[in-house]
Amino acid sequence: MSEVHYCGKCDRQQQPREGESCKICGKKTISWHTHRESAQDAKRKWKQINI
Repeated sequence: MSEVHYCGKCDRQQQPREGESCKICGKKTISWHTHRESAQDAKRKWKQINI
C-alpha cells in the first residue's frame, strides 16, 4: 500500500487505519501517496492545512 497519513510537525507517517490525527502530537495528518508524491509535496500539503 502506498498511501500513508503524514504529520509534518513530527515528520512521521502512520497507517490510514490509525486515524487522521497524529498519534504523537494530535495535529491533523494528510493523505500521502508515496509512489506519486515527493516528501516535499507532502510537507507542503500538510502546512496548507496546519497553519
